[in-house]
Parts: sequence; C-alpha cells; structure tokens
Amino acid sequence: MATAPLQARLLARVDGGELAIPSLPQAAVEAMRELDRPEPRPRQLASILSTDAGFTAEVLRVASSALFGGGAPIVSLPQAITRLGLQRIKELAILVAARSRLALPGVLAQPIRALLRHSLATAIVANEIARQRRARVEESFLAGLLHDLGRLVLLTALRDELGDRPPPSAAELFALTDELHGRVGALLVERWGLGRAIRDAVGAHHAPRADELAAVVALADRIAHELLGDAVLPPDAPKVAAALDLYPEDLEEIVARAGDLASTVAVIS
Repeated sequence: MATAPLQARLLARVDGGELAIPSLPQAAVEAMRELDRPEPRPRQLASILSTDAGFTAEVLRVASSALFGGGAPIVSLPQAITRLGLQRIKELAILVAARSRLALPGVLAQPIRALLRHSLATAIVANEIARQRRARVEESFLAGLLHDLGRLVLLTALRDELGDRPPPSAAELFALTDELHGRVGALLVERWGLGRAIRDAVGAHHAPRADELAAVVALADRIAHELLGDAVLPPDAPKVAAALDLYPEDLEEIVARAGDLASTVAVIS
C-alpha cells in the first residue's frame, strides 16, 4: 500500500490541531495534582487513587512486580506509597495511564506491547544515566517512559484514516510515525501537565542539541534498544555520552546496571 497519502493526511491533522490527544484517567489527574503540592499527603493520595478500582488494581499489580517493588506482594495503596515513595508512585500512575489510554487492539497489539516495553526500558536506563551524572534524576524516568508515546497517538489517527481498508504492515505504520512522534509526544506531555522540561526532552530526543534531559533520553533510547535485542548500540552512542560528560567506562557501568533491570520489563504485558 502507498503510504505517502497517509503521511500527508497525518501531517495535516497535526498541523491543523486535529489530532486527538488522550486525557489522563481522572484518578491520575487528581493524583498528579496532589503529588505537585509542596507537601503531598500520602493518605489523601491513597484515597484519590482508590476511587478508580481498575486503575488501583493495575497500580498494585505493577507495584508488586520485581521491577518496582520486589519482596512480599503489595496489597494496599498505603503500603505501596510507604514502600515505594511518592516519586515512584507518580511514575507508576503515568505508566498505568499510558497503558490504559494508548493501547490499540488488532494487528498492532503485539508491536505496541513491544514499544511500551522499550519505553519502560528507556526510562530505566535514563534513570541510571541520571544517577551516574547526579543530575535530573527525578525527571529522567518519566522523560524516558514518555519519549515514544507520540507514536501511539499517531497510530490511533492512522487507524481512523484507514477506516475499513486493510492496513499497511506494522513496520510501515511505525515508519509513518518517525518524523512526527517527538512533536506529538510533546503535545501529550503538555496535555497531561507533566512540565516543560519533560515536554521539551520528549520533543527533542532525536535531536537533543543543548537540551540536557533530551540528551539523557537520546542515549537511554539507544542503550535500551540494545538491551532488548532490538539493535546493536549505534556508533554515535559514545558521542552522545561524551556530550553528557560520561566516559566509556561510565557507559559500560550504566549498561551493566540497567541490563538487570531492563530484563524485568515483562511487567508490560
């Protein structure tokens, strides 16, 4: 199938502001508002999240995974908040919201699960890079998690454009999102109220230039592809690392530490 007309219509929808950007679940909206307070109230946060039973169950399931919790299963929201801390709960809420709002059934279901796994692996690696540099640690995980989710918004639009016509291959559909996904991802971050720094990093992660957080995500994206077996670490990775004042031995240490964690991303199923 010729994809050029599809790409043109997709660009027209983005330029015309006609792209449907999904909102966060209400429980997540209220949770973000509470977490943005100067002094978040854990009891109030648990009460907010508990208003959506499905959302709560998913948060607890992911919180109990080896990736986030480990040890004895987490069986209540107060327990999750106490064990994991408020920042990790925020990350979990965004992860669960992304899964619930941006899942597509049918021919793309499996590729999208792979994309979500890659996004989580990128978040893990970005967090390790930030820890190594002792900078931007709290923002790095969310920026990495959200860096490719603009693709899913675009794939939803492509599905609408196709209607009843047979779709191109999954590879062709993903290729159609290459040019625009950073820009659309930035729109998603803005819609979800996650801050200018994360928005700019998501929008610029393929051309980070002087944006420090975007450079962290760019490097994490490359490493995550290698860790998940999607690609060999590209030759420009050391150059990106050097721009972040990381030496080759730092890069090796990050890959080694993140590799163990990235192997647990089956939490995205």
